[in-house]
Amino acid sequence: MQSPIKPIERPRVAVIGLGIAGLAALKNLREIGFDAVGFEQDDHVGGLWAWNARPDRTSVLRVTKSNSTKQFSCYTDFPFPKETPIYPSSEDVASYLQSYAEHFDILKHAHLGRSIERISLASSGRWAVTHRPAHPDPISDPDSKSNGDTPFGSNSDNANRTNSQTDEFDRVLVATGPFCKPQIPNVPGRDVFQGTVIHSQSYKLPEEFAGKRVVVVGIGNTACDVAVDLCGSAKQVYLSHRSGVRLVQRWVRGRPADHLITRRRTALATRLNNLFPALAAFLISHLVVWMMKRRHNLDPSWGLTPVPKSIQSGGTLNDHIIDRLTDGSVISLPGIRKFTPTGILTDRGELEVDAVIFATGSVFDYSIFSEDSDPTKPVRAEWEAHPNADKLPFPWLYQAHFHVEHPDTLAFIGPCRGFSAAATSNADLSSQAIAQRWCEDNYRLNYKLLRDGRLPKTAVDIVRYERWLNDAAGSGINEHLGWGWTGWRWWWNNRRLCKLLQDGVCTPHAYRLFDGRPGARPKWEGAEAAIYEANGLAR
Repeated sequence: MQSPIKPIERPRVAVIGLGIAGLAALKNLREIGFDAVGFEQDDHVGGLWAWNARPDRTSVLRVTKSNSTKQFSCYTDFPFPKETPIYPSSEDVASYLQSYAEHFDILKHAHLGRSIERISLASSGRWAVTHRPAHPDPISDPDSKSNGDTPFGSNSDNANRTNSQTDEFDRVLVATGPFCKPQIPNVPGRDVFQGTVIHSQSYKLPEEFAGKRVVVVGIGNTACDVAVDLCGSAKQVYLSHRSGVRLVQRWVRGRPADHLITRRRTALATRLNNLFPALAAFLISHLVVWMMKRRHNLDPSWGLTPVPKSIQSGGTLNDHIIDRLTDGSVISLPGIRKFTPTGILTDRGELEVDAVIFATGSVFDYSIFSEDSDPTKPVRAEWEAHPNADKLPFPWLYQAHFHVEHPDTLAFIGPCRGFSAAATSNADLSSQAIAQRWCEDNYRLNYKLLRDGRLPKTAVDIVRYERWLNDAAGSGINEHLGWGWTGWRWWWNNRRLCKLLQDGVCTPHAYRLFDGRPGARPKWEGAEAAIYEANGLAR
């Protein structure tokens, strides 16, 4: 394993994107001595969690609520405020991310309103990052939290508002997220359709579709959120999908659903899936359907079953979609076969509609990379030719993070599915970790999954991956929760806390509980108290 960088060396690092992942990366890199700066094309930090009216920028809806609890989806050393609801609103999350940046004083290292044009190797051997103003004539926001001077001049410098500029860095960490490049399937007849066709990225307000007949394509979280949001404004809402859905509920017998995702259960489920994948898929699918039918009176015409495998769908969480399907505000349709001049054609026949909104996902955008730095090269012919690939590129990354040709200088957070359902945990622990090789094994795993069905993102073995991240980051988790003498000794002296870590809420604070190895990220003294509080217990 590569040794931690000594702070005195002060390598200069560019962090691209300042959403959940980029903020954690910028903070964690600076924390151990890197001279890191961040670039963000929006005029705010927090990425898509701040509502944005621009049709070319992905953002939450005004009505969006977090699908995970505040205890499960916080950073390792920064809890949500106590007064925040169990399931935070989008405004709560945006405020939390802004507070995180202010608390750790990283806004002065954040260069907002800058769009990245190109990342390539310079003749010096360093990385050349070409950037330009995202908005040449920006509308000033009096509440915007921007920094003063940048490495390329003042933010008020008019010349830099319009011109591209290239700066060199020793390392680059790309954290632009998997929601950059919208994906719209190639449906025949789109060019003859006389109505409106957009991707859900461009959907902002239901009033824009007042009195219209609207088809939302997809069955994931975004599709259901948009369909429900349109009810009351649109004349009729249709939900077109070609597969079933794993409907997940926020509460299970009075407890938040993600509080049931414990370390012990995750390890056992992963072990079962690795040893008996067919059996695991069968059991999970039947359990999900049983829970859906137990909770809801499902109409077979809705086409919500059979459900896809868990690796192909993370599940859809929406508190209102069943009610809207039941009262007819939303009508379920099969997948669209083709467009007609006045509507669409499905297996149920032709239907006249005014607008179609494709909520069919997005992928990581690699277009800013030069040919020699694009991690999706070389492209495997078998992957590209497989019908289930559906334009999803496979990135050749060590341990799902580091470029195979430049592991010491070019890293990514976001192209691959993380070990946790919480983006904050993935971002925080991943940005602490140091690269080591694990590429070909990861490709074979993903191609095997691809043969079984479409993938929303490339995947990893989550238990093995988290163990590697903990080893690389030096968090001390593996040693203190393992079977060695360190683990036994710590269990004997901390049995109550150990049980909470294994069977309680899987809070990210655990990653800052232990001292870890010398040179690793610092321990957070408030971690133990925060773990007890996350579980509703006094220390």
